[in-house]
Amino acid sequence: MVTFTVHEPPHPSADRVDRADELRFVKDGFSWLTALAPPLGFAAKGLWLPFVAVCVAIGIVSAVLSALGADASWTGLVLTAVGLYLGFEVSTIERAMLD
Repeated sequence: MVTFTVHEPPHPSADRVDRADELRFVKDGFSWLTALAPPLGFAAKGLWLPFVAVCVAIGIVSAVLSALGADASWTGLVLTAVGLYLGFEVSTIERAMLD
């Protein structure tokens, strides 16, 4: 079963039609795009602050693992794990940004 949460702006319009246009539906579930390419997943949903945060975090994680002398396969494994986690949590992040 697919579930959605409905988000309404804090000061909705008085007219029902305009009010309906302002509603945002957020699907609860896994996002393959975000899991495979987290920056693209956040950009596709218009989540620009998390987009910047993920780009910075990827750069920092890559730099730290490189400075520690970790093999490139470990860096890929860590970034894949982060991508999978974000694939599950992207809808929660989107809901937090709407609140």
